[in-house]
Amino acid sequence: CIGAMIDKKGKAYPLEATARLGYPAFFGQMESHRGDPVVWMKALLAGDDKLKVSYDVCTAVVLAQPRYPYNCSPPELVEGNPIRVDASIEDHLHYCGVMKTKDGLETTAELGMVATAMGKTIEKSRERVYNVIDGVHFPNMMYRDDAGEKVEKHLGDMHKHGYAEFTN
Repeated sequence: CIGAMIDKKGKAYPLEATARLGYPAFFGQMESHRGDPVVWMKALLAGDDKLKVSYDVCTAVVLAQPRYPYNCSPPELVEGNPIRVDASIEDHLHYCGVMKTKDGLETTAELGMVATAMGKTIEKSRERVYNVIDGVHFPNMMYRDDAGEKVEKHLGDMHKHGYAEFTN
């Protein structure tokens, strides 16, 4: 995976290269995957790529607790906080710092989970992911409320340079 920024003339400037799955992008990729990922991987190992994905837009938003992203919170601040999740949105949540106890879900770290949602447009995807987030409750929950806004604002410029153009 190569992360880059693109200037107004369309020149790409690589910022990082990593062999690991991107974060939180991985959860967006899983949201767009159609079918069982284990079946796909098994077929791929046999030389048959059966990957099927949605070409809709996916928005992924990190749900965290203070002092994310610094990973310096004392345990008493971020561990054991009760989490309430509406059952209708569970398929759009990807737990990171969460554990199940006899009383339900609890936080275990600053980074709690990632919410994801798909839509035909950036705005529809954003609307859906924030509806998912409305169904999650834990103390001191924090998240960005501007996911996708910059992409939407600059999408026309990206298209002029041949980026972010998809056809089904």
